[in-house]
Amino acid sequence: MKRIQKVNIVLSYMLMIVQFSNYSLVAQITNSNLDSIYIKGIKYPAYPINKGPKIYLDEGHYNRHTFDGLGSFIAFRNVLNIDGYQVTPFKNQFTTSSLQNVRLLVIPLAQNEKNLWPKWYNPTYSAFTQSEITTLINWVEKGGSLFLIVDHHPFPGAAEELARKFGFILYNGHAEDTTRYPVFFHRTNNTLHSNIITNGRNDNERIDSIITYNGSAIRIPEEALPIISFDDGWIQWLPDTAWNFNNIEPESISGLAQGAFMKFGKGKVVVFADGNMFSAQDTSWGGKMGFIDPKAKYNYKLLLNIIHYLDGLLD
Repeated sequence: MKRIQKVNIVLSYMLMIVQFSNYSLVAQITNSNLDSIYIKGIKYPAYPINKGPKIYLDEGHYNRHTFDGLGSFIAFRNVLNIDGYQVTPFKNQFTTSSLQNVRLLVIPLAQNEKNLWPKWYNPTYSAFTQSEITTLINWVEKGGSLFLIVDHHPFPGAAEELARKFGFILYNGHAEDTTRYPVFFHRTNNTLHSNIITNGRNDNERIDSIITYNGSAIRIPEEALPIISFDDGWIQWLPDTAWNFNNIEPESISGLAQGAFMKFGKGKVVVFADGNMFSAQDTSWGGKMGFIDPKAKYNYKLLLNIIHYLDGLLD
C-alpha cells in the first residue's frame, strides 16, 4: 500500500478516536427540524401513530447506542415512531420469560462490562451469557425477528458467539475504504444489492445508495443475502486494541458484506456491522453522520425497509 494512503487512513481514524473517546465532543441532533426531515420523507407510514407493533431496543447489555446517555439512537427511535411503530427500551437479560411477548428485537452495539471504554482491547468478552445466546436462537427459530448491529472493534467480538450461531462470522476489527470517506455503496457497482429490502414496496421506498462510516466486515452464510458488500478498495485491520494498527498489515475484505439478512427457522435475522449509519450525530469537528449527513439521504429508508422486512410487510 502506498505511504500516502496509509497516512490518509490513519488521519481519518484519529478523527474517529476523538469522536468516540470523549462523549463531550459529540452533540446529538434531536430537535424538531431533524424530525421534520423524516415526516416529509415518510409519505406513507406503515401504521397510524402508536398503532403499529412494538419494537424493543436492547439497553441491558452496556449498549453504545441507546436513547439515554449519548442518545445516539434517539433519531433511530423517532424515524420508527413516525412510521407508526412503538419503540421501547428493553433493559432485561434475555430469557424465555422476558422475550415471551417480544416479536421484534434490536440489539445495537452490545458490550461486556469488562470491555467498556477505555478497555477496548483483547480479549473481547461476549456481551451475552451462554444461556442468553441459546434463548435468542430458540426465540428466532420460533418466529422472532432480530436486528443485530455491531461496529468496529470491540463490538463484533462482543457479539461473535451469538452471530456465529446464525452462521455469520463477525471480524473483530476495523474496515476502511482506501479511496474515499464517508463511504458510498451503490447499485451501479453492485456494492448495494437489489433485493426485497433495498427495493421496498414501491418507488418511494427504493434505495439507490447507502453511506456507512467504516465499521467492520461480515462473512455471511450461504442462506443469507447481502444488502451491502465491499469492493476492491476495502481493507481491514484486526488489532488487539481498537485503532492501534502498529505493526499490523491490513488485509483485503473485497467480497465480504457489511449488512445482510436471512430467514432462520420461523424467524428472521438482519445483521449490520456499522452503527453510525443508523444514528444522527453532529460532531464538534464538523462531521455529520447518519440520518443528518446530507449525502446519506437513503439511510433512514434502509432502516424502515429493514424493519418492514422483520415485521412481515416485506416478504
